[in-house]
Amino acid sequence: MFGTFRNTGIAAVALLGLTGCYEDLLDDEPGGEYIPGVSTTVTGVVAKGFAYCDVVIREPVGTALTDISYRPAGVVVGQNFSTNGNPVPQPTAADVRFTLTVNDYVGPAIIEASNCSYEDETTGDRYDVPLLRAPIDIPQTGGQMTVSVTPLSEMAFNVALARAGGVVQNISSRGVESGYRLVADAFSAGGQFDPMTTVPAIATLDSSANAAADEVFFGLVLAAFSGATSQLDQLYVALSDDLSAQGLRDFYDMVEQGAATFDQSGRNRTGQDAADVIAQARATALNPDPSGP
Repeated sequence: MFGTFRNTGIAAVALLGLTGCYEDLLDDEPGGEYIPGVSTTVTGVVAKGFAYCDVVIREPVGTALTDISYRPAGVVVGQNFSTNGNPVPQPTAADVRFTLTVNDYVGPAIIEASNCSYEDETTGDRYDVPLLRAPIDIPQTGGQMTVSVTPLSEMAFNVALARAGGVVQNISSRGVESGYRLVADAFSAGGQFDPMTTVPAIATLDSSANAAADEVFFGLVLAAFSGATSQLDQLYVALSDDLSAQGLRDFYDMVEQGAATFDQSGRNRTGQDAADVIAQARATALNPDPSGP
């Protein structure tokens, strides 16, 4: 799965080409603004079995809007996982949430999860990821927000970044919205899950069999990426080289193989085949409903 994090930027730019709707956001105002008295609480998870992460929210120029939430987010999938030499037991729940409060700021912001470690679904191997991000748009009224930081939120971040001309400081509210919309169009099979807010089931946990349908669907999409680890460099190069429906077909050819690999690993505990989920996502992505939004 490590290749997913290295190459989501390439895939995100490819998604822009696949949609053909880049220019409509060029006139959007970048950045946010400080408004005294507005308070927003952001609760979420860093998914895919992350053991520990440091989580902070920053405005696009890089200024921290919150304190750092040290290592509260994610779950440990492996029975024998350890951090800094200390064993970490198997969790009893499928997620551990972080909660951060943003005061006096509205507009685009970026959740950063750093120094993360996770167990790959297909192989059980441990990987370390230096940084995983999720773009958000904090509303004028503040309030409560729920966000899942995942490889798909990283892809949404890179879409927003591409729409900002590759300049983080120019990320806009509409760019954030379009990032999640394009990722949903490519992977959510017509709304089977929300890539921003759905908490994906950890497909290797027994408890995933009792998770909600949207959580299982999302979890199996991520597990299929895990199964395609050996091909992910080819996968993202295929998308970047061919910004057309054929590029997306090549992408899904590899992810379908990844889904089969995960199903054959013996680690799928959801009671559903990842291959079936990816087949549904592929059909919807390549044959969108013309009556849809």
